[in-house]
Amino acid sequence: MPVDNFPRVIKEILKTEGGAKFTNRPTDKGGPTKFGISQKAYPHMSESEIRNLTQEQAEHLYFQDYWKKSNIDKVFDFDNAHMIMDTVVNQGNGGGGILIQKALNDLGAGLKVDGGIGTATINAINTRNPKAFRDTLYLFRKARYEELAKADPKYGTPNLKGWLARIDRFKGGVIGGGLLFAAAAGAAIYYYLRRGRIT
Repeated sequence: MPVDNFPRVIKEILKTEGGAKFTNRPTDKGGPTKFGISQKAYPHMSESEIRNLTQEQAEHLYFQDYWKKSNIDKVFDFDNAHMIMDTVVNQGNGGGGILIQKALNDLGAGLKVDGGIGTATINAINTRNPKAFRDTLYLFRKARYEELAKADPKYGTPNLKGWLARIDRFKGGVIGGGLLFAAAAGAAIYYYLRRGRIT
């Protein structure tokens, strides 16, 4: 049975998304952003509303619009749940779902690739070797980022390093149900992770 992984996962997601710092960078198509919640993803929110967003409000949006919408609460393995959440947050429920399904099909799942993370996709996730799934999803995400950078160099080139840093944390699996950062990564990784959001 799945356990409630959301509190642990959201802690890592908020860290990856830069926490409470408000940003509005020209190279970020999301526009005004705080806690990773962007105006592009939530166009009904004004810049002022995003600037004043609380962590509790951000966590509620992540829970309803990503965690529950993509049925991540039904994923057994914590590290799988973490990587899936990171995928749909960064690449959208639909776009992320497609990459997840392609990764699973590469492992023999035979799923319809429609981006919807429903019962069949969840069952496939829970019955595959967790590390094999994460390693395969890593490759599909990496290929997608490189494709985006090539298709739109003006947008992709400044962000590619951050996107790759974001998924490199999952390369080879994650240890102990969370992230272990190498000491040498320090400030550089943090900087690039904050730049690594696709919206």
